[in-house]
Amino acid sequence: MLAVSSAALLEACASRGVEPAPLLAAVGVAGDAIGDPAARITTATAAALWRLALDRCGDPALALHAAEGVRFGAYRVLDYLVATAHTIGGAIEQLAAHFALINSGMRLSLDPTPRGTWLRLGLPAPALPAYAEYTLTAIYLRVQASTTLAFAPLAVELAFPAPGHRAEHARVFGCPVRFDAARSGLLIGRDVWHAANPQRDSALFAVLDRHARQLSSQLGTERGYADQVRAAIRDQLEHGELSLPAIARRLATSTRSLQRHLELEGLAYQQLVETTRRAEAQAHLLDGRLSVSEVAARVGFAQPSSFTRAFLRWTGKTPQAYRRAIAAGAAPPRPRRG
Repeated sequence: MLAVSSAALLEACASRGVEPAPLLAAVGVAGDAIGDPAARITTATAAALWRLALDRCGDPALALHAAEGVRFGAYRVLDYLVATAHTIGGAIEQLAAHFALINSGMRLSLDPTPRGTWLRLGLPAPALPAYAEYTLTAIYLRVQASTTLAFAPLAVELAFPAPGHRAEHARVFGCPVRFDAARSGLLIGRDVWHAANPQRDSALFAVLDRHARQLSSQLGTERGYADQVRAAIRDQLEHGELSLPAIARRLATSTRSLQRHLELEGLAYQQLVETTRRAEAQAHLLDGRLSVSEVAARVGFAQPSSFTRAFLRWTGKTPQAYRRAIAAGAAPPRPRRG
């Protein structure tokens, strides 16, 4: 995923007196890796950074405030594509079509209804509620600012329990917000959906649309298959069945075809299993509500002792020592070679 959302999060933290550098160090990310608008980081690393920032900042509406602070142009091609679309609905359709340029692990889907069109988030599990808040807020505010049309959704739904900062949701979205919904999304009314964009530019839009399609195609060719395999591995972790044939069945392909696709990207299947397990384990260990045994089960280890041995091999520390180091604000150990 692009690091833009994490950079916005860090800016929001800094404005509230929380220095970004220790947060980045704690999750093993170099500071200059976040500032580049084209930089990408793994979903697990981003999740770890968000959990840590939310814990240390003390702002329950941090995700909303981070989205409010994102500058126009931060999302590069998509920002300008939205700004030149013919209608509000056309702008949102472009975001849905090319959202993999921002986060290849998330999908946006459009669901037309008599009242209007729902924009729904398809989030990987487990997903941080704060990231759903950030994504919907960023989409809404960026479409509104890019088109210069002031509008509000008819409704917003969030697939998690109501937090203590509901007043901020009402202020940001300007409409009713329902929690504990089946899926997260926002409803754009029919009139707004078809409203003409005063900033529309057909010629520039055509150029940007072609460029976005090329970028999306490249992403699908160069990164998409490995991302699909990682997602399938994550889905299978708790079930413990991580064999190559099991993942191939999940992706409706043959083991040979799966291996061939990965070889084209210079990857080996077992390498993806190890790196995915390690990233998920590190992210889960940042959640203080989970015991080490629970983390072990979530990443596919039947016995905590087996998980501890694997984690030692990956990082040089036990899960308990890693968790203590994070709690103390120290940088996590780098993975061992081999």
